Amino acid sequence: MAPGDATLSPRWDIAFSYAAAQRPFVEAAADHLDRLRIRYFLDTHQQTALWGRPLPEELNAIYGERTATVVALFSADYAKSVWARTEMRAALDRAIHVKREFFLPARFDDTPIEGLPSGLVTLDLRGKTPLLFAEEIANKLVLLGVIPPAPRARPGVTGSAGFVPTSVPDLRRLGEGVARKLIGWVGQWERPQQIGDLPRSDE
Repeated sequence: MAPGDATLSPRWDIAFSYAAAQRPFVEAAADHLDRLRIRYFLDTHQQTALWGRPLPEELNAIYGERTATVVALFSADYAKSVWARTEMRAALDRAIHVKREFFLPARFDDTPIEGLPSGLVTLDLRGKTPLLFAEEIANKLVLLGVIPPAPRARPGVTGSAGFVPTSVPDLRRLGEGVARKLIGWVGQWERPQQIGDLPRSDE
């Protein structure tokens, strides 16, 4: 999902709810989700789509109807944010009607969050990098059946977090070193632009 999309996607795999102070962490995690082809809602990537729309109604629709899960990142800043708490309320209202985990909270600190149900297991983000957080999100989405497991790949071909390249642009993402390994196999492919036909390691 590229910044500046002109139309809102009817559905995302996750929607991020966070305070502005944590935006660099969230955007770094979102960059990795892009590589894993996970669809996410991030307000800074939807400014054009949201432009001119009534924000309270849009937030209720996004966090209550248009996403498969909501990932909320709690902090002292989150507790003070009117918009973040609006997103949380919409997500919790939806969670009542979903027969699986829908609202996935994480914490940067121990600030109490008003309205948060007691006993809800929360992911601790202290000491966790954006990359590891993105991998936790991907693993949870697989467990929930929101996304399929990553396809099995030839050893040494995957990138970080199980990212499996399936096109020439994907090779560029992996970097020159890994791409050079793959180039050696190009002569074996009947369709060089595709890499999904590599033989399995046990074949």
